[in-house]
Amino acid sequence: MQNRTHSHKLNSSRNLLLALVFVLFAVSCGTRGSYNKSADVRCEGWTPADTVLFEVQVADSINRGEGQKLLKDERYNLALSFRYSKRYQYTTIPVHVIIGAKRYTVTPQTEDHNTWSDFTQSEYYVPSIPVSFSDTGTQIVKIFPDTTLTQIYSVGIDLR
Repeated sequence: MQNRTHSHKLNSSRNLLLALVFVLFAVSCGTRGSYNKSADVRCEGWTPADTVLFEVQVADSINRGEGQKLLKDERYNLALSFRYSKRYQYTTIPVHVIIGAKRYTVTPQTEDHNTWSDFTQSEYYVPSIPVSFSDTGTQIVKIFPDTTLTQIYSVGIDLR
């Protein structure tokens, strides 16, 4: 009789463990989406007229394995990245970011250029810009400089 009770407890524990593993697996596979893209700009002179457009796909749900999509009504953190030459002469990179009908001005600081390379790739987290989309479909994020900037080679966004 003791063996049967012990066996029943062992099976119950095993079933509970398997259920817990399944739940953890299901939760870890859930995705809230992410978006990461960059675009080259004219290093001879990136002007305010040279607006960089990022097309973001927004959906009600995201299937496992689908990349570069965001969820509707989810809040995302924004980071901007810039690749620029050590010949870039300013201490900031003043840009405008337009998301939907909202326009923001951001002035990320450049980094000291202490490497052997001619280029610096820097990422700037922008906590002051809340990113959320209330509609599904293609949404546009626009970025353009405040003035003509030379020696900037690319700009990128990261939404997570």
